[in-house]
Amino acid sequence: MELVKITHENLEMEHICCAIANNKDSQVMSKKFWLKERLDEGLVILSSKKKMGFLSDLKYMKYKGFETVDSANSYFELMYLPFSNDAEKPQFKQHLKEIKHNDLQNGFTLYYTSQCPFTAKYVPLLEKIAKKRSVDFQVVHILTREQAQNVPAPFTTFSLFYNGEFTTHEILSEKKFEKILASKVL
Repeated sequence: MELVKITHENLEMEHICCAIANNKDSQVMSKKFWLKERLDEGLVILSSKKKMGFLSDLKYMKYKGFETVDSANSYFELMYLPFSNDAEKPQFKQHLKEIKHNDLQNGFTLYYTSQCPFTAKYVPLLEKIAKKRSVDFQVVHILTREQAQNVPAPFTTFSLFYNGEFTTHEILSEKKFEKILASKVL
């Protein structure tokens, strides 16, 4: 297998999406635009003690030399691989260690980025369901690194809160969102 380094110069030509191969697809275009804005910022790896969807496998990351340096919001693990012995260890901001965020509105608040192309498809569908069911549903599309660093969840690709409490980081289909609504008796 060939390792391809994504750069500003080759981003448009490379396949970067896990599920969609068509570069003209609006979801792929959204992800590439998001990635282009982030290439110079660097990346960190999120995992969890228990294997979970959309998070890196903890055992595999440790096998590759990464180490857990912080944890937050019930199950997120922050991992890093230092490139030098004096590298500063990253850490979560203190507000991410809180389980309940009283400053959020009642109802649902969804924070998301265009990192995953499926948010472009599913976020509008969830908004439509919430509106149809007259459920309070606020959407915050995170566009900058500064915004991402100040949301109440470490996983900014997709994080859903209900009445200030973290609900899930998994991108929801209509059926899964309906189950959450039913569990909240909405």
